[in-house]
Amino acid sequence: MRKDITQIKHRAPGWREGTKHLLMRFMIMPLIIFGSAFIISPAQTFPPAGTDEFLSSATIRIDLSQSGGPILEETVVGRTQIRRSDARDTADGHALIEIEIVSMSLQGSTPIGTIIMRESPIRDSRGQIRQQSAGADFPADSFFDVFVEIDTPFGTLSNLKPIRLQATINQLPPFQTEYTPPALAGVALYLNSRQVGVLTHASYYVGQRPSFSVAPGGPSALAPATIHDVPTIPRILAASLGLSRGDDVDALSYGTDFINYNANIQFSVDERSAGRAGTAVATEASAGEAQADEFRVSPSFPAGGSNVQVLDENGDSAPPFPLLIADDVDALSEAPTSSVDRDGNGVPESAVYFSLAAGSPTLAIIGATPADILVSNGGATPTIFLSRGALGLRAGDDVDALCLTSGNRVILFSLSPGSPTLALLGGGAAALLGGFAAPLSMPPIRYAPASRLGLQRSDNVNALKCSQPEIDNFAHTLAKMTIELPSGTQTVALQGETSISVAITPRGGATQDSDRDGLEEVQTEMVSLNLVGNSPMGPVKVRLRDVRQYPQFGTYGFIEETVNDTPGVLDLPPFGTGTADSFFDVFFEVDLGGQVLHNIQPKRMKATLTHKPPGQDDTYEDHTRTELYDLNDRPAGIYVTDASHTPNPRHIVQDAVPARATLVLNTGLITETIALTGWTTVLHATGLHGAASDWDGDGRDQIPTEIVQMDLQGALIEPTGHITLRLRGANLSPFQPSLGETEELTNTIPGRLDVAPFTQDGMIDSFFDVFTEISLRRDLSVSDANNAPLLHNMVPLRLQGRSNVFPATSANALHSPAGVALVDESDQPTHMRIESLSISFPGDNVLYLPVIGR
Repeated sequence: MRKDITQIKHRAPGWREGTKHLLMRFMIMPLIIFGSAFIISPAQTFPPAGTDEFLSSATIRIDLSQSGGPILEETVVGRTQIRRSDARDTADGHALIEIEIVSMSLQGSTPIGTIIMRESPIRDSRGQIRQQSAGADFPADSFFDVFVEIDTPFGTLSNLKPIRLQATINQLPPFQTEYTPPALAGVALYLNSRQVGVLTHASYYVGQRPSFSVAPGGPSALAPATIHDVPTIPRILAASLGLSRGDDVDALSYGTDFINYNANIQFSVDERSAGRAGTAVATEASAGEAQADEFRVSPSFPAGGSNVQVLDENGDSAPPFPLLIADDVDALSEAPTSSVDRDGNGVPESAVYFSLAAGSPTLAIIGATPADILVSNGGATPTIFLSRGALGLRAGDDVDALCLTSGNRVILFSLSPGSPTLALLGGGAAALLGGFAAPLSMPPIRYAPASRLGLQRSDNVNALKCSQPEIDNFAHTLAKMTIELPSGTQTVALQGETSISVAITPRGGATQDSDRDGLEEVQTEMVSLNLVGNSPMGPVKVRLRDVRQYPQFGTYGFIEETVNDTPGVLDLPPFGTGTADSFFDVFFEVDLGGQVLHNIQPKRMKATLTHKPPGQDDTYEDHTRTELYDLNDRPAGIYVTDASHTPNPRHIVQDAVPARATLVLNTGLITETIALTGWTTVLHATGLHGAASDWDGDGRDQIPTEIVQMDLQGALIEPTGHITLRLRGANLSPFQPSLGETEELTNTIPGRLDVAPFTQDGMIDSFFDVFTEISLRRDLSVSDANNAPLLHNMVPLRLQGRSNVFPATSANALHSPAGVALVDESDQPTHMRIESLSISFPGDNVLYLPVIGR
């Protein structure tokens, strides 16, 4: 596993001196440009040495097929900081600037999980800017040799050879410039010093690259149902949303917006908006140029009160879209279109949410109104996702701007001028409406008045976007819950996954002091919780209550520092020193042997955190008596009393251990016995003292296990060739991880695996249900890519065995009691099958690690 880095990499004297910011290893939210608006003028000369900080995005393609993983294509967005030296003359008279990426953290979401790409904390990503013509600073040639770390659902990958990215630039910072490789045959990616994949494509874009659409009738004559990327490139046409050319996309979201009490809000206004005095909207409106710009609420919510410019239509006063002055931006989304159209063919693979302006022909065809939120998948005709009634709106309303979290239907929107609901609320079209769970009340609540956006009541918010949060994903959390029944109490041990979103920046910013106690905090939300256990009443499942069901609350909380050493920063590692108090008001459901109960009063779970995300063994607890209710919201006479939840416990991980296996493979013609060698990584969901629980109620404690990586190689005998056996990726058919279980044979001490080294004697039974992927290479002179069809099993291959020590040593092999048939990549039967497999996972190289994906 990757060592803890306690020293910053060495730097040469001069401009490179100073401490480099090490970015946290977990997820960040894409950020808006902080502070005052950038003033961009046509650059004529190289500036003096300095630091540039800006939004950026990268499009990457990672091929993990050689290690049993998928091909990941994703656009990641976030913030980058670049340091520049003073210009110096070279021998041929061309001035040159040395540059270095000193921090970069970009995030994206794939169908199988989150990807984070950051600049390597141990290798320098350096480059140059050089005049193309001696004596003329611009245009200039620029390049970077980039080293990165990429957090994926399969581990943290890194490159040992640099990725060369280059571009011709015309200003500094080089906004609206895309850096591309001169030729990228593939850069190897490594996990724990082993090559597991290849980066086959990379490009890097300087500046914000949101999706947007433009109202009809503008001078640029852009189609109002087409979604563009900056710089004004049509990416998703009307037909790819199931729309006609006469439609007008009036509000836009990809369903991944982050809406909370201190969200970062960006917006656009129409041509009639004036803005409050002293704001960027007022400045641009006075010149008749506000409607083609993007603005940000400043300072961030919950304060607000003013706004700054983020994008300008033609680049005079901020980075450009670019558009013409009289164009009207009437829909915005935080992410570029590639976040929903990953293959770039113009047809989104993921859902696109939008509203249509009054008069759009598709509204009549599908029976919708301008106040309905529509959704289109894969180019199909849109359907109604949230109806006018679900939003608490009236006939004649028109949703004009939109942020949406599609999973729990949290929504923020504005209405067009003249919408009847505005008169009921006593507000104007610049107010933000919505709620934390649709369906909403009638009329909807007012989230923020116009003044909080730096606007006048008579203004109109014409487009809206909300930044994404940072997400911490915990795959193997541990919990305990004491359930008080009329017949007595039961304490149930639970395990499962948890995900938490946090409104924080990469440096611990976006804090507030809402209770004015001198300590700053950030808002959090538990967005998923799925725990399982067992009890005398039967299986126990604990999950979050659906926010659409009574009492219709999400599970929100805060992290508050215990000391305020640095204003504006959460004083908690990795941002600073100290600890923090944290809580969640949890609304949950408990499934007790088929009886589903829920709480109405929140259960406040509290913890003292030593790190963000929660450090090893940081535990949330509550000891109050919380009443549970049945499906009809009637008291069930059952209570939850003591409860604890450890998001980030230490587990035993056998990391990259050598493995030996014997495979009996029936090819349909012959049966071969093949010796395989390689490595595996196995997760055992227990800690230093062997904590375990009786999940199945048979009187013996057990723990869940998982093979998370496997790569075994061997030689075919007839005909001569090579075989590779890997773990099948859980994102590929049959879409299953290779899970298992270890259970003691006798239960001497409840709550512990009774086997060495946790006790002097005892035995354990273990099994894994394994999904494999086999590559057969008959001709060693031909590459695998051309001569190595992939085969896999649809039915799990069970490996099982018994041992007197945990984890099992090489003397305790696991064997398959039965074979499985193999199918091809189309899941069609073949003539081949695995007759048997025996494999040992040696017990050395055992680590005690938190297991978290960020």
